[in-house]
Amino acid sequence: MAFAVLIAMLVGIGESGLRRMKKIDKNLSDIAGRSDTVQLAREALTLSNGNSRITLEIFLVRDRALVDPLLAERSENTKKISELLAQIASRCESEKEKRLLSAVEAARKPYVDSYLRALHLLVDEGERDAAVAVMVNETLPAILKYHAAWNEFVDFQNNQRDLASRQTEVDYVKDRHAAFLMMVLVLAGALAIALVSIREMTREIASRIETEKQVRLLVDGVKDYAIFMLDPSGNVATWNQGAARIKGYKADEIVGRHFSCFYPPEDVQNGKPEHELEKAIAEDSYEEEGWRIRKDGSRFWANVIITALWDGTDKLRGFSKITRDITERMRADERLRESEERLTLASTSGEVGVWDLDLIADQAWRSLQHDRIFGYESLLPHWGKEIFLRHVLPEDRELVQRRFEEASRTGHLAFECRIIRADQVTRWISAKGEVVRNQQGQPIRMMGVVIDATERKRAEEALEKSRENLRTLLEVAPDAVVTVDDQGKIVLVNGQTEKLFGYQRHELLGEPVETLIPQRVRHGHAQHRAGYSVEPHARAMGAGLELFALRKDGTEFPVEISLSPIHTSEGFRVISSIRDVSERKKTQRQIEHQNRELELRNREVERATRMKSKFLASMSHELRTPLNAIVGFSDLLAEGTPGQLNEKQKRFVDHIKKGSAHLLQLINDILDLSKIEAGQLDCR
Repeated sequence: MAFAVLIAMLVGIGESGLRRMKKIDKNLSDIAGRSDTVQLAREALTLSNGNSRITLEIFLVRDRALVDPLLAERSENTKKISELLAQIASRCESEKEKRLLSAVEAARKPYVDSYLRALHLLVDEGERDAAVAVMVNETLPAILKYHAAWNEFVDFQNNQRDLASRQTEVDYVKDRHAAFLMMVLVLAGALAIALVSIREMTREIASRIETEKQVRLLVDGVKDYAIFMLDPSGNVATWNQGAARIKGYKADEIVGRHFSCFYPPEDVQNGKPEHELEKAIAEDSYEEEGWRIRKDGSRFWANVIITALWDGTDKLRGFSKITRDITERMRADERLRESEERLTLASTSGEVGVWDLDLIADQAWRSLQHDRIFGYESLLPHWGKEIFLRHVLPEDRELVQRRFEEASRTGHLAFECRIIRADQVTRWISAKGEVVRNQQGQPIRMMGVVIDATERKRAEEALEKSRENLRTLLEVAPDAVVTVDDQGKIVLVNGQTEKLFGYQRHELLGEPVETLIPQRVRHGHAQHRAGYSVEPHARAMGAGLELFALRKDGTEFPVEISLSPIHTSEGFRVISSIRDVSERKKTQRQIEHQNRELELRNREVERATRMKSKFLASMSHELRTPLNAIVGFSDLLAEGTPGQLNEKQKRFVDHIKKGSAHLLQLINDILDLSKIEAGQLDCR
């Protein structure tokens, strides 16, 4: 009878425990569901941030061929956001959740409408200033309200999850107390069922052994992560398939060796492996990203987590080490940074051809203007140094090769050469570039610009030819030459004077020199002539002033005049060399106009860059604040602060940690990008 009562009490304890466990499982399910809802909300907000970045890129890119893919990407992101909102809506149960989600959707509409209106003004209407005004006055305030609505929704989900977590903890404590009291009641009958207990304990031990065996099989079967154990001295104790695939060692080749063999020589020399173990002991775990070495000597960029393992007496048993190869992710980050650099360079280069040459693969990214300079109407499928050299005139190839070799040493490229375009026309080009090196200091890329310098070269050659002609043809005086006596009468002119002023020679001889001067400045000219006669010397007339001459037909034109006094048998004479500078003045005005336009364009680009940096920094800050809470609470759960977790709970917490860590890294990258563009951070 007593045994039956004892059995009944044990059954009661079991049923009570099952009911409690079901309640706890329900709370954990609610926590997981809300975590998934928060993750969906984060994904929607990330896509929204992506649309904001795309909108800013559209403002910077002027080529329609580059704008269309960005518009397509933005449209796809908008579709995904709508799908995520639908998924979130299907998960909402309480009225407050639905009301908060409705507030998000209501805040989204003016934000989407405003940046669509800005894009319409920019892309379809070509009204750039109006589009910028819409972005500043409507889109930025709307996106702040949109993100505030998202934050309120996410905060509600986090609060509900925290309430469920706290309730679970309270239920767990109550269950422990109830179990303790009931165990006291059944303690007297424990001896009666000792054999049964021993049998059950044996089964439990066998089950645990089987579970550990399954865990070992599971770890050994993981191929994407290197998971292995180290003894307290840092020697490899276990090895899995993922470790063999990533690092290249077989188990019998590496077990027993010190784990420092995975580090580059410079890190081993600096004591980095030992330092990491010390950090893991002091802080229970250590995580970092850095270069690691495979068996074949090749390097890969790895994410490494080292965790110190302790026994029940707080004695160090060893370390667990998880390594993941993230080389491709690092390269993707580098490609993203390169894309941003190209975008910045292209936005400030105007009509200049932009190029980015991969020195390892001999493959170059170029702007459309680059290929147009070489005579192509569209971008060629492939371009590299060898293709470029085939366009260079044979006489100039040695110079160009030498400049490329010098650039590999100095980091700077600059040269001018002649090319043969696709249409067989010979043109001059001017190229400048900078060399990008890897961490070992080896040149891997070269970025720069190229311009068509033909017109400038022709102008330089024409100027040189003009100077040569001036020396050779001095006697025939290519400029208008007018000789005046001491009374200011014209006594001699040359043929160029007839052409320049429109007079016949006989119409000028004997006439006062003021005949060739505009009426508005004639009154003071006689006084200037008298002053020059007192102290004559060769000089330019009217230094620092703009001088004008008068043609026979009454038109004025700008001139330069050089005065040379001479004494002849006929008396004092002044030879005036007169040159028409109309074209030069016109060119100067054009250059000044172009300089003003360039300055305005640079200011516009700088303003857009500042707006983008401000936007990225603000958004990164807004996202980081709630994310830090997620990271902190997930770490507390993982460390077992509220209580030990079962395997399912641990998996959920691990998913939360990985997702939040990945998102935090993305936010840090965005913030670093804004700092780089704001000049607060250097890329090395």
